[in-house]
Amino acid sequence: MFRNIATGFRLTTQNKKMIGIVYLINVLFGLLMMLPWRAAISSFGGHSLLMRNMGGAFNMDFLFDLVIHQPTFLSIWITVIVAGLLLYQLVQLFLSGGIFSVYLGDGVYDPAVFWGSASRYFWRFVRLALWSLLILGLFVGIVFAFKGLQRLIWGKHPYETVLYWNKVFRIVLLQFLLMLYAMILDYSRMVIIRDDVRRSRQALLAGIRFVQQQFWPALGIALSFFILTGLTLLIYNIVADVLKSPSIVVIVLLFFWQQAYMLIRLVLRLSLYGAESALFRTRSS
Repeated sequence: MFRNIATGFRLTTQNKKMIGIVYLINVLFGLLMMLPWRAAISSFGGHSLLMRNMGGAFNMDFLFDLVIHQPTFLSIWITVIVAGLLLYQLVQLFLSGGIFSVYLGDGVYDPAVFWGSASRYFWRFVRLALWSLLILGLFVGIVFAFKGLQRLIWGKHPYETVLYWNKVFRIVLLQFLLMLYAMILDYSRMVIIRDDVRRSRQALLAGIRFVQQQFWPALGIALSFFILTGLTLLIYNIVADVLKSPSIVVIVLLFFWQQAYMLIRLVLRLSLYGAESALFRTRSS
């Protein structure tokens, strides 16, 4: 497991061009998503004294003022978020075809391989993602089933301790099942690339079998990067809380700190793909 993780970091750091391309696409996508938010704030800027604090921590009072004075903002922003998340997932599926092809190949970024594979496997990955929603729905149903079990055993008004520990258990279970879902989706995509599988349902079943056979090393890799990502977020929040003064210097520092955080998160995600690819190459038959 640790050898695969080391291989994942090595594959990522030796493909700096690929890191730059994926980072640039994510930044451009983020800027595109912020345009409606910027337009709403610009048109509302003269209606709230809370604007003077926009350089600091996020202020919920300002958000309430914005929703009250711009009644259409909430519905438009929800639409933008839903459409943006869907488009973001499609972009990530597209890029993952190139990333996994590089990692499962000779491990060196080649524009022809990256972009050619990204376009070649895109629609197969989309169909795979749609089939995988059945698994995601099953996992979410399992989590809600425990809430129903709580009511069946302890009734409508259980003890506070029962409510607390049941909620903690369901949060942990949901996080574990989401991690398991991501593992299945990743290895299913690798099956499509390695075996040139055209039936997405067949690739999904093969991904499930691989995760079942290599459960502990696959889980160890996913859990290691989950912990690293959590530690990165913790460090980011600690520093970001310090950089909350509405001064131009602090705002510039916060911007660069946010970009550094995004870059580190990207490197961790690509390294996860690399570690999973290394495990898939060595353990799949």
